[in-house]
Amino acid sequence: MKIYTEGEKSKAICPHCGLVETIFQKRDTPIDGVKTIVKNVLVGVCTKCDKIISIPQQSAPYAHEALQKEQKSLEVRIQRHFSDILASSAFKLKKEYSTSTINFLIRFFIHDISKNKESIKNIAKSYKHSLLSKTAAANERFSLKLDEELMDEFLEIKRLSKLKTNADVFKALVLQIENDILNEKNKKFIEKFNYFSSAIA
Repeated sequence: MKIYTEGEKSKAICPHCGLVETIFQKRDTPIDGVKTIVKNVLVGVCTKCDKIISIPQQSAPYAHEALQKEQKSLEVRIQRHFSDILASSAFKLKKEYSTSTINFLIRFFIHDISKNKESIKNIAKSYKHSLLSKTAAANERFSLKLDEELMDEFLEIKRLSKLKTNADVFKALVLQIENDILNEKNKKFIEKFNYFSSAIA
């Protein structure tokens, strides 16, 4: 990895000016697609229009840290059997139990289901008719960090499903995980998940 220093010059493609000379400066930098701004980080600036056009690899850790701080916490109380469903599903998919697999699984289902209104209606209906949603005390706490986009998708599921609480939505998602993975009702989804889950550390 090449390490750049403040004031050093290079060349890059500016979307406004074409091939230009750049100069590396420290600036407050927005991250595309989110509202996060990385403070005082080294970036490549077009010497013609003064716009930020590149972020060197050495600045990536600061962008990652800023994104982590912007994540929102989803905390719910659930019954033990919902934790068991998640653990068993993770083990079935990856042949091992790990928190990272469970968290990825939940994020994956939130994103996938939020894109389909019919799926949202189905998980709400299944949840309301499931005996698992009505038995035992909810004495376990589950906490998950979600970025702004995923939290918005979770809340959209809540709105469209008309489920009353975040815990209800979460448990409805877990029951869908049980149906699709443990009961193997959606093998195409399992294949899709396994393809993307290769990104799990």
